[in-house]
Amino acid sequence: MLADVELGSDGEPLWEDGHRWVVLIRDGSEEHRVVDEFVPQGRLTGWIVEPEEGSPVVVVLKESGTAGIELRAFRHAGEGGYVPAGGFEGSGRLVARLSEGEIAPEE
Repeated sequence: MLADVELGSDGEPLWEDGHRWVVLIRDGSEEHRVVDEFVPQGRLTGWIVEPEEGSPVVVVLKESGTAGIELRAFRHAGEGGYVPAGGFEGSGRLVARLSEGEIAPEE
């Protein structure tokens, strides 16, 4: 997962109002971009889930302060690379984040 963010002199990211994010999967000598887009006031989070049978699934959560959330899953399709395998979109302004039993208002 990559973001086009500049680093400060201390090596920490200098986050701005939005960035281009890329999710790139390398499979041997092959590369597959499953996400390549600008995310305003937000970020991406990703997971790789390995079902008991079948190939791993890549799950990407896009959170945008101006557009809401979008959850997408991608499954390996052999020589075709990765293909969409479901998702969810919730448009609107993010007002709170739920994590580990807490509700944190968005700033």
